Amino acid sequence: MLNEAYTKQLAEVAQRVETRARQGPVVLVFGLGSFGDVTQITSLLRALRARFPKAQLVLLHNDLLGASLVKHSPFIDEYIRLRGTLQAFFRALLRPDAWDLIVECRYVIKYTLAPKPRLSADEIAFVESAQAVQKQWLPFVQNFPFDNDRLWRAAKDHGWSMYGLMANTAGLPDEDFEALQIDPPTEKPSLEAFRLPERYAVVSNAAEWLTLQSSLWTKCLPHTRMREVLLELKKRKVPTVLLGTPNDPGDYPVDIDLRGRSNLLEAAEIVRKARLVLGPEGGLVNLARAVSVPSVVFFGSTPVEFFSFKANRNLAPRFCGGCWWTTESYLRHCPLLEPIPPCTNSIAAPAIVAAVEELFHR
Repeated sequence: MLNEAYTKQLAEVAQRVETRARQGPVVLVFGLGSFGDVTQITSLLRALRARFPKAQLVLLHNDLLGASLVKHSPFIDEYIRLRGTLQAFFRALLRPDAWDLIVECRYVIKYTLAPKPRLSADEIAFVESAQAVQKQWLPFVQNFPFDNDRLWRAAKDHGWSMYGLMANTAGLPDEDFEALQIDPPTEKPSLEAFRLPERYAVVSNAAEWLTLQSSLWTKCLPHTRMREVLLELKKRKVPTVLLGTPNDPGDYPVDIDLRGRSNLLEAAEIVRKARLVLGPEGGLVNLARAVSVPSVVFFGSTPVEFFSFKANRNLAPRFCGGCWWTTESYLRHCPLLEPIPPCTNSIAAPAIVAAVEELFHR
């Protein structure tokens, strides 16, 4: 049973969607995860807008911060923050005539047509064609996310990264789903108070959030390795700007430490003006891709074959790695029970420094 506050919230959200439905067809897009996952599906939103130009697109997503990244997006009509745990309750509550197409994003894209969709015949045919492709992939997300290990390996067998998997299951195999895009406000946030150098590299050893608590996850570098890299970059006169949270662990020798001092839009602008981003696979790297800034990305527990962008310098572990969802606690505890994950510990500092220097001076 839901408590009174959640019941009231769901009723209010349902009312908003039902009001839109009186104006024409509605496509509801459901997403999970953090701001990095909001950024991750912007290519899908762009493609859906092109495919369903007369429909209203409503994004219902788990993340609170992501709203600022797509608030001004031409690809959606509304962003509604809805916790992942409430999304199934909301769908059960929603009247069947309040929507025309539901799109679920769990790496595999799943389409569900309303009983009486108001879409055009061509649009319905497109959806039904995509559903035929989706059918073979849906078993991998029935127990989401606990079958993600099987999912990425099956995608790899098809020669697909996560973005290839999304494009193909969305029925859009020719679309470039790596072309992420965010649309911040026209008036960009001022960075004057941060006193940034003219040329710099953004660095981070935080896996996800920029303004919430995070910890050193199994896709982050060991502290000693990160310090080694940053000390070498300082010797080579590569200015570094550190992004993260005020309680991110690590005493890092950087030129400017902005942990806990920037909001997400400011961070996006700091990244946009940088030469490159250095960090683990995750939200900050996705953000960099969305503003066309290259990254040097180190991989540990999350598979490089699934999550890497072709435009980046992707550093795979020389040992182990790719244990994504092999255990429920894989992100915080190495499945081998090693105190220092051997995967990220196997990525040599010289390789990281060389990749950073190449992008910085390019």
